[in-house]
Amino acid sequence: MGCGKSKARLIVKQGDQDCATGEAFPTFDLSTPKAGDNDASANIPSEPPAESQTSTSTPPPHASNSVKELKALLKEKGVDYSHCVEKDELIACLHKYESDGSSSRAHTGGETSESAGTQADFDEFLTKINGFMDTLPGNIRQLEVKWSDTGCKVVKRQLQGVHALLESTREYNKRSLWLDKLKEYNDLARGFKVVRTKHQSATEDNTSS
Repeated sequence: MGCGKSKARLIVKQGDQDCATGEAFPTFDLSTPKAGDNDASANIPSEPPAESQTSTSTPPPHASNSVKELKALLKEKGVDYSHCVEKDELIACLHKYESDGSSSRAHTGGETSESAGTQADFDEFLTKINGFMDTLPGNIRQLEVKWSDTGCKVVKRQLQGVHALLESTREYNKRSLWLDKLKEYNDLARGFKVVRTKHQSATEDNTSS
């Protein structure tokens, strides 16, 4: 059969040349494609290791919460997070609180009987001082505050004002009524100091947890 005589050209590889034209024609490498070759097999992802197929990483608790949500949770639980800057630190702080569990909260109080007792002491103290101030001139307003550091400052200023009034009055009025009131004031002031100390101690314990 002669080359180049028919319409359907028969390509015969002979020394890497087309016998019809004498031009070189491409050879085909049937060996395994090298990495990076533009071949369909290059787009097939490699099989992941068996270990990676079976193991799944579980995200840590609260990882999906936003910073705002984490702060709200910590605030709700009474945990001090003022030292936390990054989200990871907030999560760690929350994990620490939760890992401490009921044993830590039973010791520190949280909303324990100790802090509840402090609130009861303060409420009783407010009742006493309001009753005491009812017997004083009407220009001294009654105290209607809840227990808090701000409440402590309000009570302290109020007591200082009463003390100044009683002291100045005693100089001009030696009636036993005012002397009795001054003594009653001193008793209340001492009681306030005890309640404030208990509250501060409970607050420090909660913060250190």
